[in-house]
Amino acid sequence: MNRVMMLVIMMVLLMGLPAVWGAVLQVDFNSTTQDGGPHNQDGWEAYNAGHEVAADFVTADYGGITVTPTWSNTSANTVQQMIDRGSGNDATWDDSLGYLNFVTDFIGTDTRTANGGNGNWNGTTGTPTYMELRIGGLAAAEYNWISFHHDTENCFGTFAVWLSTDGGATYTQLADGVMTDGTDGGTPESAAREHGPDPYALPSTYRTSFIADGVNDVVFRFAPYSGVISNEVHNQIWGMNGFEIDTVSTANTPDPEVGETGVALDLSDRSVSGHLSWLPPTNPEITEIVSYDLYVDPNEAKVANRDSSCWIVETDLAGTVTQYDPPADLDWFQTYYWAVDVHYIVDPNEFIGQVSPPWYFRAIGAGPIVDAGSDLVTALTLMPVKLAGTVTDATNDVTSVAWEVVKYPGDPNPNIAQMIDRGGDDGSADPDLLRDWIGSDTRPPAVGDPLVMTLSGLPAGTYNWTSAHHDPQDQTGLFDVEIRDATGVKITTDIDITDQNLPDPNDYTRFTTTIVSDGSDVVFVFDKQPYGTNGSASFFLMNSFVLEGTGDPLLIDFGQPATPVKTGYQAYTASHEVLATFMPQSFSAFGTTVTISVAWGPRAAGLINDSIMMTNADVYAPTVEYTTDFTGTYEVQLTATDAEGNVTSDTVQISVAEDACAAAQNAPDWAGFSLYDTDQDCDVDLVDFAAFAAQWLDDRNLIDQVTNP
Repeated sequence: MNRVMMLVIMMVLLMGLPAVWGAVLQVDFNSTTQDGGPHNQDGWEAYNAGHEVAADFVTADYGGITVTPTWSNTSANTVQQMIDRGSGNDATWDDSLGYLNFVTDFIGTDTRTANGGNGNWNGTTGTPTYMELRIGGLAAAEYNWISFHHDTENCFGTFAVWLSTDGGATYTQLADGVMTDGTDGGTPESAAREHGPDPYALPSTYRTSFIADGVNDVVFRFAPYSGVISNEVHNQIWGMNGFEIDTVSTANTPDPEVGETGVALDLSDRSVSGHLSWLPPTNPEITEIVSYDLYVDPNEAKVANRDSSCWIVETDLAGTVTQYDPPADLDWFQTYYWAVDVHYIVDPNEFIGQVSPPWYFRAIGAGPIVDAGSDLVTALTLMPVKLAGTVTDATNDVTSVAWEVVKYPGDPNPNIAQMIDRGGDDGSADPDLLRDWIGSDTRPPAVGDPLVMTLSGLPAGTYNWTSAHHDPQDQTGLFDVEIRDATGVKITTDIDITDQNLPDPNDYTRFTTTIVSDGSDVVFVFDKQPYGTNGSASFFLMNSFVLEGTGDPLLIDFGQPATPVKTGYQAYTASHEVLATFMPQSFSAFGTTVTISVAWGPRAAGLINDSIMMTNADVYAPTVEYTTDFTGTYEVQLTATDAEGNVTSDTVQISVAEDACAAAQNAPDWAGFSLYDTDQDCDVDLVDFAAFAAQWLDDRNLIDQVTNP
């Protein structure tokens, strides 16, 4: 290194400034309408706009790199901040390093609803108010990002950050940031104030990195957690003084990734050849990468200090080497810290780019190995069934095991969940009501009949029910309905679904009944009867229902989200064959809120009563007894957890038949009925002999010639 460059870097370090040279872009945001601005930071590009002047927030071009701020989910200009603080607030900043022009002003967001924002948002409740900064024209490379968030007055608080590297098509949420302030007081007042002089050293300075593909814009999205500290102004305004983008001058993109867990003990098993790997710096001013130094150790301080006693110390690795295979396997569940320093040349000087803080990853724990046992064939008459599992663990620190049924016979698949819109006008008086319906498709591979609908929140009282069951096309056939209310269980059979062949389109099927509520749930079980081979009687369906009682009635029209709704009705909507969209939905009726829930399958209908009971406390040889009253195939899962939080599981299938004979026929090695089991009940007994004996003397020998006519 020549003496001039060494002197420059020594001065920079003594001043507390970062050794930034050749940054790709440094932008300072400045107000043109406040405090006599703009006040641009020397040496930085200026983005100037008037406070709340929407027409000023345009795309700026800095040598082919474009910057565009937008507030994407609000259109009010009063959200769009470009603030410059006055001398009284600026006096709180120590300007010994000359950054006052940079921190005095900021671009930002006013989240208050009175000013057009979306109001308070805490990350869970409320609606965020976004500001997005779109960066275009970046060459393909990895970049470091630094943005600055300080108000010399009183605005402060935390904010969320998202990043998109595909032009805004998708976003990944990054770590949260914080905004600091400098003036005492405020509504509310921050816990502490910051006064500089180095903006790079502020706790509010936000750092991350990203990879640009050279084609798509890079978009940063910001949203303050407004009103979290208090519902007052200085926690509801957010800002950014400016930002800096630079290509990376250090080794980057470590593999294993920073914070990765469950890393294999033998890194040679990783899919990336080289096992510990990294990418070289992307700074285009680098003319040569001379070498790398690698440090690995479980002690973070030793790696940070580049201690020669680290577990792995490899210095002077060739500049073409970006991977390393450790000489020994990792230890169970150990966290490892590592750093790669790069020696590079920017003509004519040599520099060292150091990773700081060290990267880290955690090796896999000695997780349990779980075996739930073998699949079983049994019968209701053989209940309870006994299951025995085994758990092994290299570190012998299993803390708990649990058995649970994770799949029941008839659990629904998406094919069962119908929400069909036939479209058009069938000529009836209620086309919007009859064109669409909720229902069940009982054709294989659909699984999950019957459909179960639950009404929750009905006030105590007696109600009249009328539901419509009509398909404008070809579905017809019979169904049964079971109603469970305060009076008990009531079953109605042979309700006929009408179709397009109905002579009078207004004479469609209406099922009427009376239900009684005591304030608890009322349950309807709609069960499609067996259908013919032509498939035109394959569906249960319901277009709508009307429930009348004391107060405003509940009128529900079932349909897809974009389907027309009959006037005066409320819409229960879901997407066709997307089970997750059939969520509980609430409606106003009878002076209260009534919730409608729908589900499919025997379990939802309450047809399965089962229990599972641990029969020992041995976490390494757990046993259980399982009993049920419903035939079909169950899946039971055994899960083990160890002291390090590793969780593994295994499942076993239980095929339950009605009786032992039916169970035997389900067995994989079923050889068929015995020749002597004449009644095919799996028992060869006197009943079979009686049937045989009854034919004992039935001699059918030919005793004479037979002439065919």
